[in-house]
Amino acid sequence: MQVSGENPALLNSLIESAKKVLVLVRKNPSVDNLAAGLFLERTLASLGKDVQIYAGGKIPEVFKDFSTEITAKIEVKKLVVAFNWQRNQVDKVSYALEGETFNFIISPKSRKIEPTDLKISYQGEEADLIITVGIASLGEMNELSSGFFENKTIVNFDKNPANQLFGRLNFVGTGAENICSIVAKVFENSRLRIVPQAADFLLLGLRSVTNNFENVTEPATFEAAAFCLKIKKGKAKEPKAKKLAPHSKQPNLLVDKEVPSEWLSPKILRSKQAS
Repeated sequence: MQVSGENPALLNSLIESAKKVLVLVRKNPSVDNLAAGLFLERTLASLGKDVQIYAGGKIPEVFKDFSTEITAKIEVKKLVVAFNWQRNQVDKVSYALEGETFNFIISPKSRKIEPTDLKISYQGEEADLIITVGIASLGEMNELSSGFFENKTIVNFDKNPANQLFGRLNFVGTGAENICSIVAKVFENSRLRIVPQAADFLLLGLRSVTNNFENVTEPATFEAAAFCLKIKKGKAKEPKAKKLAPHSKQPNLLVDKEVPSEWLSPKILRSKQAS
């Protein structure tokens, strides 16, 4: 598997500087898509980042316990109209709809409110870093406004060879059989600290795509599984320890078969020939 756009140093820098991160998963995600997305959400949350994960459409049944963490509504800034209410005494506030126009109506008691009396601003904070998972083009996210992605840094994870490479960083695997293996390779190279609970999500995605590792078509899948096991056993190469932020909920994913421990030892991995 070849991953285009590998630049772990830039990825680390973007994550470090981000104030708020949105993990944007494709509509009606597969287990592979959402497992990769939840890995990203859990990893970034453990690094102290404010993270939101979005996935529209039907969520795979295996993730039903995490439905409260997977939002179907993206946080956007609120429009605020402010004025001096003591000087401009108000009798009533209402609204009226005229076709596609929303009219916000302020009825003063006596003194007319001038346009210069009003202050219009935004409240809240949108994500300044967006990480997409399994999205070949931003046009797929037609439920979002056309200007939603403007002035935002995008990191793009996908395995679709037709991906439009719309991100500042594009981790697009050529011939990859799953996105989880792409994410695993990128984060292994990044040397960011990965918590064991995040690795559980990647293993779940890898198992789903390969029928519990019985139908593996490329070595990268085994390499990703080995990386996850090293994390769970505390053997993954990591930077000097930093204090991690606690997460509100820990995954409780059941693993029906243990991945063979010999995968952790050096060897040459050969993929099965596709029929």
